[in-house]
Amino acid sequence: LKPPCYTLDATAHREDSQLQEYLESIPNCVRLDDGTRLIPGDMVTFMMGRAPHHLGMLVTPPVFIHSIRGLGTTFGQLNDPTYARRQDAVYRLMQS
Repeated sequence: LKPPCYTLDATAHREDSQLQEYLESIPNCVRLDDGTRLIPGDMVTFMMGRAPHHLGMLVTPPVFIHSIRGLGTTFGQLNDPTYARRQDAVYRLMQS
């Protein structure tokens, strides 16, 4: 499946999340329940504006990799207050 086209300021104009719609359209991609043990490869969505609009992939929980405009690809930590307050959901690709 091809990800949707969207602009960096999309959440300034939208209440819904194109990112979550895309992840949930993948047949073997499931949203994890709160409290599920996280593993490398899990995808974490973060609030940007009014909707989840940013994605990170867990490398070794709580460390994740993501891209930031102006900084490029970098590492973050889920327990960093900046990311912890923006964390929205976690998705996992399951074996089909």
